[in-house]
Amino acid sequence: LQFLYFIGPPHSPHPVLSTMSGLTDEKLFHLCFDPAEFRDEEDFNPAAFLVEKRKYVSIDMIIKDLVTFREYLQDEVVHLVNTDVYDTFLSVTNKLYQREGELLRLQAPLPELGARVKAACGKLEDSKNKVGEKLQRIHHLEKCKMYSVRKLKITVVEHGLKGQLEELEKTKRGMDTLCDDEPHKGLNGHASDANGHANGVGSNQTPAPFQNEARLKLMSSIAQQARRLQVEQSLWVAVLDEQKTDRANTNTRLNQFRMHILEQIQSEYVAYLTAYKKYCSTTNPDLLASILEGIKVCLEAYHELEEEDAAVNIFRDIICTPSAEDSISWAAARGSRDSPGTMNKLFEAPIEACRTKWKRLIDVGHEAGITVLVVALWQSFSDTISKRLHFLFDSGNPYLFNHRYRAAHKLAVTFENCCPTIDTLQKLRQEMKLWESRWNTDVYYKMREITVKNHLQAWLPTEGKATLALATSLNSDSSGAPDAVSLMQEDFSYGPCAATYSLLMWCGSDMVMMYPLGHKFMRLCIEVAGSLKNWHNKFLSDNELPVLDETGDVVKGKFVPSYQLLAECEDDDVLLNIHLDLSKLKTHLNTTFGPAFKEHYISAGPTVTGVLDTCLDAIGMATTHVARDVTTALTAAVTLRCINLLGFVAITPSNLFAKKTIPTSPSAASAGVLQPLNMFKPKLYEKSYPQEVIDAWSTEIITVTTTKYRSLVQDTRVKAKQQQASLSNWRNKKESITGAEQNTTPVTQANKCDVQFYLDVLNFGKMLSEGHDIDIDTFGPYQRLLDVVRRGAWLHGSIPDEPVEEWLTTSASS
Repeated sequence: LQFLYFIGPPHSPHPVLSTMSGLTDEKLFHLCFDPAEFRDEEDFNPAAFLVEKRKYVSIDMIIKDLVTFREYLQDEVVHLVNTDVYDTFLSVTNKLYQREGELLRLQAPLPELGARVKAACGKLEDSKNKVGEKLQRIHHLEKCKMYSVRKLKITVVEHGLKGQLEELEKTKRGMDTLCDDEPHKGLNGHASDANGHANGVGSNQTPAPFQNEARLKLMSSIAQQARRLQVEQSLWVAVLDEQKTDRANTNTRLNQFRMHILEQIQSEYVAYLTAYKKYCSTTNPDLLASILEGIKVCLEAYHELEEEDAAVNIFRDIICTPSAEDSISWAAARGSRDSPGTMNKLFEAPIEACRTKWKRLIDVGHEAGITVLVVALWQSFSDTISKRLHFLFDSGNPYLFNHRYRAAHKLAVTFENCCPTIDTLQKLRQEMKLWESRWNTDVYYKMREITVKNHLQAWLPTEGKATLALATSLNSDSSGAPDAVSLMQEDFSYGPCAATYSLLMWCGSDMVMMYPLGHKFMRLCIEVAGSLKNWHNKFLSDNELPVLDETGDVVKGKFVPSYQLLAECEDDDVLLNIHLDLSKLKTHLNTTFGPAFKEHYISAGPTVTGVLDTCLDAIGMATTHVARDVTTALTAAVTLRCINLLGFVAITPSNLFAKKTIPTSPSAASAGVLQPLNMFKPKLYEKSYPQEVIDAWSTEIITVTTTKYRSLVQDTRVKAKQQQASLSNWRNKKESITGAEQNTTPVTQANKCDVQFYLDVLNFGKMLSEGHDIDIDTFGPYQRLLDVVRRGAWLHGSIPDEPVEEWLTTSASS
């Protein structure tokens, strides 16, 4: 198929190819392609070549020329073979003929040489087998040597350990006499004092420290050698059957020897722990340091031999269990189990011992590489408490349940503080999960939740019309229980904020809050803040307090033109006092409630404290939202009074076009527009509102009032223009009927109204500037109001050119 792609236009004869092939120019003259184009084998593209040549000739002609060119090539190949290659072939043939005799001479000894090679291969194979056998024997001997060397090392280490054990047994243990004396003050402080009798000392003396440095070094060396023996034993490999039998017998003997070593270490460990129980409260620091050093060496030995569990079990039997049984008893507490003080006394001794005496042992264990001693201590105490004080987990009385949990939680936190590493703390908390599951915290929280909701229903009722009650009129909890909800009136004027603050502080108090229920109590506090928000929204809705849009129109509530907004109050005292209560509540939450809540989670980590901050922000946002709604109602009430005093809204056509002269002074109505604001601001100063709040409220009231002022001026001017046009048309018709001369004097009644508006607006701006420190040159609402009365300014002569008021013409015509 590729052969069909060799197409090209007709060319002139190809001198190069003609020279190469010996053909004449006449024979190659009619080829439709250039044979030289086939020389580049790498870059030649048959498809492209075919497309290019197909433009000039047909496929049949291309095939014909290609067949001709192929025949030409075949002739050229034959010609080249006959001329060049054949001479070479004859030369090679002559040379090979001369070598025929030599090949015959070489062929004769080949069978003999083959036999010799075969014999040599046999010998090599035999040598190979012999070498393999020798290497296998050498390898076997090497394994036997390694077995014997390893066994020799084990024997040497074993012999050295036996000598060290004999030396250890001969060495007098320094604490032997101490352990045989009467016990001193124990770990929990329930035995005799620390100045008891030991080593023959008097009753007012402390035993002198014993010198056990050599013995401790010997024990440490024994542990290291035993560990080395264990490693050598694990690397000891048996090959032969008799070696395997010998190795099994030796391992049995070594295991027994290892048990003997552990018994010696256990004997030392038990002796030192017993001595520590007696002298843990001694005033002799050298004696205590000697005992702790001995415990450390024993623990290091257990750690070296990977027998940490055995060390922990012995520690639990000698220290943990007796200490827990001695301290967790009502005899030690000496009080009623229903008394919160008794629970504190019950755990005082273990907490103090954990911080001092047990902490020493835990630190020594950490230095020796065993960090779980604190976990063993906690297991013993939690088991003892669960068996002897099972009533602790009863949540029937939430007050006692809370005190019991907080007392027990202090003990748990003390154990957590004794953890030497993070891993140990995680293991301890994993162990504490069973302890936490025994407390009926869900029942406890449900009882607290019911208490809060009952008080919410009593103090912030959702049924009926929302009415205000003074903070002093709320009924406090009269149950007399120590954990009853007490009303914290503080300096609140009304009940809602006082009730909310009292419930929030109650939820965050020590007698209610519990560590594992923090997230639930935070959610409950958010519900309390939400109840305050819902109650205030209902209060504003029930009393139909007005809400204005930015143009001054009432979009919600009702417009009360008098100063009495509510039935039970005059002026704005109620709303101001509500707003002040909300501000005080927010201040108390930031200064009192927030720190009290965070105190329970000071060590809970950044994640928990971050969630706590989020919840506190949610409570603050709820109070802020209520304060904003109250502020809106308060400023709307004052704004509506100002709008009600805009006197020009009462202008009617009957007095609008009365025969009066052009006005030259502001109207009396414009002077009282801001009178409600002037009466409102002194109340804010009286209640010690910040200046920035007063300025913000005043600006909001003035902005809406000015916007409404502009809207009313526009509407009035449009009506005046329409009525003036109607009156002019009527007069013109009348004069045309009667034949009287039409009045060509310009109509001035509407112009009088425009001038009056301009003077009133100037007076309004003067009141803003002088009475409320408003920069009227940059105050946008006032400038827009001034634009509406620019025609009055032109009529008054204040500006030279008459303004173009397209809005007025369009509105009047429509």
